[in-house]
Amino acid sequence: KLRGTRTSTVLRRWRLRRCSPSLPLASPESLLLALPWGRGEVRRHGRRIAILAFGTLLHPALAAAQALDATVADMKFIKPLDAALACELARAHDAIVTLEEGSVMGGAGTAVAEALAAAGIERPLLQLGLPDRFIEHGDPGKLLALCGLDAAGIERAIVERFGAAHPGAEEPAEARAA
Repeated sequence: KLRGTRTSTVLRRWRLRRCSPSLPLASPESLLLALPWGRGEVRRHGRRIAILAFGTLLHPALAAAQALDATVADMKFIKPLDAALACELARAHDAIVTLEEGSVMGGAGTAVAEALAAAGIERPLLQLGLPDRFIEHGDPGKLLALCGLDAAGIERAIVERFGAAHPGAEEPAEARAA
């Protein structure tokens, strides 16, 4: 039914029938929420810094943004890139951070940089992602932390590059733990 349309779908939420046995089972189509093709969404509003999260790093981005009072956008698509959202956030913020669980070289951050350049927008841009070297196999959470792609690492990289988000911003998680 959805084949050939320009929308993708994600599961909204399943409810167990045993919680409400009197309710009829919903059809699978009713549990699907259509996403506009190539569109991201702002998940948290903040000040000064906008984090554009691609893929699985949305939750660490939200945790880091909480401490920094930063805006977070779930970009959802790399191709086609939501250039309109990236440009809108760049115009409204002092700096942009791209975050991806992929190589920084030639990755989503590079696509954002190209979109901003094409729109004539000049903003400081920090691209966070996997380094251009072999990454050992192991527990994904531990490996992301070693690459600085957990919440504390993201927060630390942003503070090192741009300073605290605002005068009342919290210290990085690593400094709070010490």
